[in-house]
Amino acid sequence: MKVLNLKKISYFAVIMTILLCIGATLSFAVSSPGKVDSLKAKSGSASTVTLSWDKVKDCDAYAVFYYNPKTDKYTFIKNTKDTEYKVTGLDEGKTYYFAIQGYNNDGDQKLYGNVSDYAKATTKIEDPDKVKNLDAPNVYSTKLKL
Repeated sequence: MKVLNLKKISYFAVIMTILLCIGATLSFAVSSPGKVDSLKAKSGSASTVTLSWDKVKDCDAYAVFYYNPKTDKYTFIKNTKDTEYKVTGLDEGKTYYFAIQGYNNDGDQKLYGNVSDYAKATTKIEDPDKVKNLDAPNVYSTKLKL
């Protein structure tokens, strides 16, 4: 039988060894990450917008969403471990709104942080001749005789 020298081993290690020897199952709580508060959206072309944000401490990955401010609804785009994402396949000259949500993996479950404030960007217009359906308000002229 081997005798442990408690002066060289931490109490934590001793307790862990005893628990593992008796077959105890240990689990550690994973907390939700903080809110992404640095989201930026920049138009790259007529069909792309690049999103970027600062890394959130203790965050495993990020969910990227379209945001609709009229309905206050989010539409999932993709998960990424990076702090930059290029959204492709967008319509030319259209304004898009985006949001990011950090999350942590806890086994089979994801623990989500708060959704970021939205960032918006308008895709570029590559060919101004393609711009259609622009309506100018009716302008009326009134003359006044004195």
